Amino acid sequence: MYAFNPNALMLMMWVAATDMSARASVVLRSVVVLLIMGIRWFSS
Repeated sequence: MYAFNPNALMLMMWVAATDMSARASVVLRSVVVLLIMGIRWFSS
C-alpha cells in the first residue's frame, strides 16, 4: 500500500509520536476538567 522510503517512514513515526502526545494531552485536560467539575459538584 505504501512505498516505504525512509522519509515516509520518519514522517509516519513523527505523526504517530505527535498523535500519541496529543491524545495524552487531551486525556489530561479532560481528567482535569472532570476533577474541577466534581469538586464544584461536591462543594455545592
